[in-house]
Amino acid sequence: AAEAARIAAEEAAQAEAKIREAEENERIARLLADEAERKAKRDARYAARKQRTGRTPPGFSAR
Repeated sequence: AAEAARIAAEEAAQAEAKIREAEENERIARLLADEAERKAKRDARYAARKQRTGRTPPGFSAR
């Protein structure tokens, strides 16, 4: 009985670790998505500003 209880506890711990890992992964994915969105918006603003001033830095195509 003790052996079965130990195995059950181990499985529960593994399941919990899996859930924690999944939550962590989702959090990281959300952070990356937020960051990508922020960068895209910033780049768009930057491109618009450069277009107005008429000067584009190298590697930046303002259309």
